[in-house]
Amino acid sequence: MADINPGKQKGQPRGADLSTGLPSPIPSTTTRSGTRKNTGSTERKKVALPPEVKKRLPSRVASAVESGCRVVPQNFAKQPIVKWSKYQHEPPTPDELYQWAKRRDVETWGLLCGQASGICILDFDQKHGGMETFDRLGLRAMVSTPGGGRHVYVKAPLWRVKTLGQPGPDGYPGMELKADGSLCTFYSRDPNHPYRPVAGRRIYRPQELESGLAPLFEPYRKGC
Repeated sequence: MADINPGKQKGQPRGADLSTGLPSPIPSTTTRSGTRKNTGSTERKKVALPPEVKKRLPSRVASAVESGCRVVPQNFAKQPIVKWSKYQHEPPTPDELYQWAKRRDVETWGLLCGQASGICILDFDQKHGGMETFDRLGLRAMVSTPGGGRHVYVKAPLWRVKTLGQPGPDGYPGMELKADGSLCTFYSRDPNHPYRPVAGRRIYRPQELESGLAPLFEPYRKGC
């Protein structure tokens, strides 16, 4: 396949993409000096995939990429099948996406969280009491998982955020924070193990969450 270069995409509304539950890029403002200033969250740029790439990818994956998110192909066990660390610093090329989409071992797709995609994800696991925590917080999820859990999307701040796995932060059993340096599965081609966008979904800013969650979004500098 020949090299493919993404073009500009115009006319899309701001906010979440209704088909994927993924947000549009964060708006920015222009200062008097002509520089671009972010309004408080990581800014992402929309891209327009070439038609042949968009047709080859699952529609939800293509929509995620066009909204400015970065994705990584995974197997059925949700393990990445490519070396993906470099995509924390640069997005996959359209040609890479096309080649990944042709592979027969691609069963699921992961969203690269944190600064890379402008999104952190609160992952509530039903097996560890996560749904009780989710219900107590009164949040609206973006995605329901095959195991009955929920993913809540939070706009990434302007700094790196530490990823937290199980057992989760104190006071929030069954909740993980997928942030910089982590992947979160958002699509499966297996109809018996679907990841579904949730009706009434929304995307939060960190300051909209309850005060006990605020420390999770403080700057993380270790290993930078």
